[in-house]
Amino acid sequence: MVSFIHAIVGALVAAGALATPTKAYPAALGKRVYTNIRGENNGFFFSFWTIGEYGNVTYTNGTAGSYSTTWSDVDGFTTGKGWRVAKPRNITFSASVKAIAREWYISVYTSTPKGETYIMENHSEYNPCSAPLATAKGTLHSDGSDYEVCEVDRGADFLQNWSIRKDKRFNGTVTTANHYNYFAAQGMVHNPIEDADYQIFATESFLHGSGSANVTVSEAI
Repeated sequence: MVSFIHAIVGALVAAGALATPTKAYPAALGKRVYTNIRGENNGFFFSFWTIGEYGNVTYTNGTAGSYSTTWSDVDGFTTGKGWRVAKPRNITFSASVKAIAREWYISVYTSTPKGETYIMENHSEYNPCSAPLATAKGTLHSDGSDYEVCEVDRGADFLQNWSIRKDKRFNGTVTTANHYNYFAAQGMVHNPIEDADYQIFATESFLHGSGSANVTVSEAI
């Protein structure tokens, strides 16, 4: 298994790897300073993003839709595996997370130039819909649980859609169309899949947390 350390990540950036997001990379990536790397592995798209000068994050691609990540005293990161083209998929996932305090969550995640969308399946104590900037958008029932839905305006015309599962889980199937249709019905102006950079099942942590996660994702046909 090839491991990327900070110096090699720098070489990838210098070689223009960020300009070719469909390029396949070897299995493991690691960093210590801001980096944003995307690629393909075993027929799946992956994204590895982290920010800050503190802590360490590693990401390792496994077979098919599996990946693992570890983090220690990190400012913040989002990483995961899924698809280059976002659409209303039924996404099946299985995850194990071992986190030492601080904040983390696992979610179906899409990112566009105008905002982000999280369908959060499990998380630590922090609930983004309780933040002062959040606007409540009601409750959606999907896949056996209620989801608390809210919209967060981050300024500069950048919006976040949040759908947060009340019955937390580490495995199951997410019917993303239910969430995307609900957002539209509530008048939430950010479209989760229009112009999306990708659609992944993500692991995210921030506020100098530490932990590890093993995740497998697939599309339910």
